[in-house]
Amino acid sequence: MKINAMPQHPPMMSSVASGKKSRQDNAQLENSAAPVEADEVTQTALSAALEELSSDSQDIDHDKVAQMQALIASGNYPVDNDELSGAMLGFYRNN
Repeated sequence: MKINAMPQHPPMMSSVASGKKSRQDNAQLENSAAPVEADEVTQTALSAALEELSSDSQDIDHDKVAQMQALIASGNYPVDNDELSGAMLGFYRNN
């Protein structure tokens, strides 16, 4: 006796088709969103940073800054790479 089994794939076929439709819908949404100009974001961030720096200028020890600049320029400023990397990681984890 010969048995012909018919595959039971219609639900899978419909889910594949709906998955393709979902990807198309997502692509259309992504393409329709207004692009953000990187220059605008950078300019906004720079403007905010400059404003903050100019408002805090009384707190700067100009003699200390000159001292540090001289040390860095001469190559005599000691940097502990482990301490620096730990501080950087801590900063980004907390922000």
